[in-house]
Amino acid sequence: MIRRQPQQKRAKVSVEAIIEAGFISIAKHGIIHTTTVHIADIAGISPGTLYQYFSNKEAVYEAMERHFIDDILTMLNAITPELIQMDVRGATTQILNTFTEMLLKDDGRYLKYSRQAMHLLDPHLSNYIKEIEKKLQEVIIQYVMHHPDLMRIRNIPTFSYMVINGGILIILRYLSDPTPSISFEQLIEGLGNMAVSYIASEIQSQQ
Repeated sequence: MIRRQPQQKRAKVSVEAIIEAGFISIAKHGIIHTTTVHIADIAGISPGTLYQYFSNKEAVYEAMERHFIDDILTMLNAITPELIQMDVRGATTQILNTFTEMLLKDDGRYLKYSRQAMHLLDPHLSNYIKEIEKKLQEVIIQYVMHHPDLMRIRNIPTFSYMVINGGILIILRYLSDPTPSISFEQLIEGLGNMAVSYIASEIQSQQ
C-alpha cells in the first residue's frame, strides 16, 4: 500500500519510477533478494525518498501487483470490441497472443515478475487474479450476447476459469521453459481447440 498518495506531478513521477524500478530489480535480483536500496538506486532516488511513499519493499511489491493487474484489465477492455466480432477460436487466440505480447514487452519484465510471484504463491497476486477472472466473465458474457447460439452454455464462470487457468497460466509456464517441446503456434492452436471443444460439448449436451 502506498504510504502517501502523490498529489503533485513530480511526486507521481517518483512513485511510478519506484514501481518501474521494482520490476527491474526483481528481474535482476529476484523477489527474495531485492532490497529497497536496490529499488531506490534503480529509481535514481535515495532510500529516504522511497520511504516517503512506501513503508517497505513488500509495499512496493503490492503496488507493482496492482500495476500489473491494471495493465491486464486495460488490455482486456481495449480488445473486447474486436473479440466479440470473432469466432471462438479467433477470440481465444487473440486474448492469449495479446497477453503474451504484454508479458514479453520491456525485456519480459512482467513475465519475470509474474513467474517469481506465482512460484512464491503470493497471496496478494492470488486475490488480484480473481479480478481477472471476473473481467473475463464480463467479456465472455458480452461475447455470448453477440453470439446468441452460445446462450446454451450452462456455466460461463467455469469457462472463464478454464480460460485463465488453462490458458494464461499455461502461457506463463511455456514462456518460462527454456526448451519447450512444442512451438508457440502449436500451444495456441491447442488452447483454441480446448475452448472450441468445451463450447461444442456444452451446446451438444443441451440438444
